[in-house]
Amino acid sequence: MLVDDLNSKYAEIAQNYPSNSTRKNYFLAASMVLIQRNSPNIGSSELWAKVAEMDSGSPHGGIIGMGNSKWEKRLNKFKIIRFHAVLHDAGGHLKRRHNIGPGYIYASSCCSCCNNPYLGHVSGLIYCLSAKLFCKSYRKLQL
Repeated sequence: MLVDDLNSKYAEIAQNYPSNSTRKNYFLAASMVLIQRNSPNIGSSELWAKVAEMDSGSPHGGIIGMGNSKWEKRLNKFKIIRFHAVLHDAGGHLKRRHNIGPGYIYASSCCSCCNNPYLGHVSGLIYCLSAKLFCKSYRKLQL
């Protein structure tokens, strides 16, 4: 499950990007995990270059809603929604900008040809709910 990998990469990202918000660093950690899963032969310097590009090219990465929207204030109190926003943004941005990974539908590899953000919300929220219910590592997320 993504949760386990995300927790392990977060500390590494936070060390390299100490001025970012926690959520932005989780977005970068999710990006790193998805890049490594979908490009297993990628070198360390190329991986960090893509992470740096995601950092600079996605100022609102991991924030709920499009850009800096009003949804962030309304839904920020729900950890499941915050978790989904991080994964949804990372998956979508990587697919759109680098053609890496499954896209917005990060929870399933069977629909990677259809990079639809709305379908990604449905499948992603179900995935995040199941992570909360069945993955012990979910509690460790500092989102």
